[in-house]
Amino acid sequence: MRCLIIIFIFLSFPLFIMGQTYIDFLNKGNYDIGYRSVIYKDYTRPYHHAMAQVELGVFNFRPVQVNIWYPARLGKDASKMKVSEYIAVRSDFEKKLSSWISEEKQQVINTYKENLIAGGLVKEKAEEIINASTNCTLDAKALEDAFPLIIFSPSMLGHSVSNTKLCEFLASHGYIVAATTSHGISRTQMTTDITDLETQAKDIELVINRLLESDFNINKIGLLGHSWGGMAAILVASRNINVSAVASLDGSEEVWQDLLFNAPHFEVTNFQTPYLRLSRQESFGFFPTLEYADKVFIKFPEDDIQHFDFVSGITLDASKERFYNVVCNIVLDFFDAYLNPASKPTIQSITSPLLQKYNKQTSKIETSAAIKDFPTESELVNLIISGKIDNVIQLIQTEKSRNSNLLTERYLIRIGELLLWSGKNPKESEAIFKLVLQYYPQSALAYEMLGHIYSWLYQNNEKALEYYRIGNKIDPNNMHIIENMNSIKK
Repeated sequence: MRCLIIIFIFLSFPLFIMGQTYIDFLNKGNYDIGYRSVIYKDYTRPYHHAMAQVELGVFNFRPVQVNIWYPARLGKDASKMKVSEYIAVRSDFEKKLSSWISEEKQQVINTYKENLIAGGLVKEKAEEIINASTNCTLDAKALEDAFPLIIFSPSMLGHSVSNTKLCEFLASHGYIVAATTSHGISRTQMTTDITDLETQAKDIELVINRLLESDFNINKIGLLGHSWGGMAAILVASRNINVSAVASLDGSEEVWQDLLFNAPHFEVTNFQTPYLRLSRQESFGFFPTLEYADKVFIKFPEDDIQHFDFVSGITLDASKERFYNVVCNIVLDFFDAYLNPASKPTIQSITSPLLQKYNKQTSKIETSAAIKDFPTESELVNLIISGKIDNVIQLIQTEKSRNSNLLTERYLIRIGELLLWSGKNPKESEAIFKLVLQYYPQSALAYEMLGHIYSWLYQNNEKALEYYRIGNKIDPNNMHIIENMNSIKK
């Protein structure tokens, strides 16, 4: 049911248009802005088209629509793009802007205008919004200087123009900003499970890789997400060391933290990226767990702010301009601190300016410096191979006693596996798997791995069978355990 509620909010949001405006109320930076609309094709992932699958079947690639705003050099005759272009892009996220023929584009623009009028605007005001100029120029020449890249990831089933004002604003201040869409393995379906969270995360990673290979000169990378997109950005940052900062706009990582903790490759100890969370609500426990990252939590009065007030859409409710202006400037200050190649920020150096500038507009500003970086998996394995297994076990026990959410079962299993597959450290890998069982006594996988050690490395099938049987009792559906038990019995 929660998934249906999220989808309903998304579909309803564009119709909340009483008092909407495209007034340029933000403090534009020093750069002119170019805009591109592209489709990146991922041939490693299948994709179901929106139309009847009986007719069209499955695409042999996943289309990822990306809108890019960037510092540009404008010619003498350069003109600003109209809001109507965003409306076309929004209407079909399997197409880039140049793919639209004029008749089709006009049809979707007319439909959007009808929705504005149905929502309460007079015809003249609706036409004024549609024909208003944006702050950017279509396909303008990009400046050759190096700029930081920010990827914006929207809410569940959100479109790539769901936060145009912030994207333009950041580009005017010297950022390349690329916005993706949010959809699952098909155009119309998305669920609140790990598969679709991972799908959105992989879309972000695809865009990063394609832009690093493009004609843009990129020096640092930051991620920005709203709602479900905030959680996807955190997942990406936890496994990509080239991401230097993450900002989450009322992200889902608090409400859906269990989903994130169970995601493949996510480990709190691996998340060491400076993190900003802007929200209407207090933390439900996720924010404090990010101990290895500089982090900032800014809460706004919940009674005054709605979830979609953190983004502008194509047009923005005029009554929300003041709040949205604060959001945009906090995000800019955060990225200026952590994505400027010349700066070496500390959490202390950014806390005071935040308090001075935004204390009156917020109800809470909480900051925390990262504790000393925890060794990576490979670093721990190298310490063990060098004969320091006791030191590693003591380090793990210290961290677990300090925070039981750290160093999950999956994380510790991977360390043991790396040792096991080397075939040279059976005693050390055995010690790690037994350590897993101290904290996770129902770990069928730990018992399976101990069975492998005794069967493959110690040639002690009796002891191996003992471990396999315990694992099989915990998880009767683990086919690897069943197959190894049967092979021993033969």
